[in-house]
Amino acid sequence: MTLDLTIVGSASAEPNPGGASSCYLLDAGEGQLVLECGHGAAAKLLLHTSIDRIKAILISHMHPDHFFDIVPLKYYITFNGLPRLPLYVPPTGPAILEGMIRALDEKDEFWGSAYDIRVFDPDQELCLLGMRIRMAPTHHFIPAWAMRFSSLNGTASGAIGYTSDTSVVEPVVELVRGTDVLLAECSVVTQAKSERDQGHLTPEQAAELARRAHARRLLLTHYPSAHADSMVRHAAQAFDGPCSLAVEGATYRV
Repeated sequence: MTLDLTIVGSASAEPNPGGASSCYLLDAGEGQLVLECGHGAAAKLLLHTSIDRIKAILISHMHPDHFFDIVPLKYYITFNGLPRLPLYVPPTGPAILEGMIRALDEKDEFWGSAYDIRVFDPDQELCLLGMRIRMAPTHHFIPAWAMRFSSLNGTASGAIGYTSDTSVVEPVVELVRGTDVLLAECSVVTQAKSERDQGHLTPEQAAELARRAHARRLLLTHYPSAHADSMVRHAAQAFDGPCSLAVEGATYRV
């Protein structure tokens, strides 16, 4: 049993030309899971899969660059008469989704016409589509959760770690310890804020997190393309394993 990770969108909140913000496809053989659905992601998804192959969506936190494209995806689902998708959101999700309905003056069934909204418990393991998903709180500007994905198949040992948005904090380090691939956000070139007020990683901090967690491979994502080459160079200098950018369209297998 293998676990595949496809990069759909690797931009931060600042859009990269022709790209999309956070969006990833995970597949352990029982259907595709969309992890994050940031702005620009819906159209990019159609380049890599068909919507009927997607079996669920999982959102780590409720910032626009991680979930806004569930709106155009909702229209695709309803206009084409496709089955509703399970949409897993954090405990903060329902209030924000409800607020969007009110702000847009939409009907109560706006989300329900396309999604079966389910609130995940970050303190409990989530078993979904052949994957075991564990979570840990990050240090961000709103509640957010890092995630660890492994196969439910007892013979498979590979794991993928995902930092979501965070600074370097011990709960995230422990969660992603020993992962084969660490998908780490790298949103800022340098830190202008005190450690207490940080909520994103620099290249050096992404490398520190990966090094402390003994991750085997570091993939930088959630980065501004204008600084990407410099960022991956600095991260690679501070990490003693393979280090590269998460390139949109690329697939990684563990």
